[in-house]
Amino acid sequence: MPGDQDTVNSEELAGGAETRQRVDRWIEESQYLLGRIIPGILEDRERLRGRAEAAENACEQLGLEASNLRREVSELHLEIQGLRSELAEIGRTAGAVI
Repeated sequence: MPGDQDTVNSEELAGGAETRQRVDRWIEESQYLLGRIIPGILEDRERLRGRAEAAENACEQLGLEASNLRREVSELHLEIQGLRSELAEIGRTAGAVI
């Protein structure tokens, strides 16, 4: 039965060589894909970092504008209260004169 062992060994060698070729192809494909994907990921990262920075700056600017507008609204409310008081005083004075 030595011939049977030779057949098995030949089949094992052929299967091993095929597996090796498949692994080599996977490695080559992986290297190719990584070579294409990683630079794209890095570019996306930088682009998104810039957008995030711009959004943070815009958010900060909007926060300052909102604070200024709140202050202005408060001042206008005080002015309205003062004008209402003056109007009430004018009404009382006009009522007393008539």
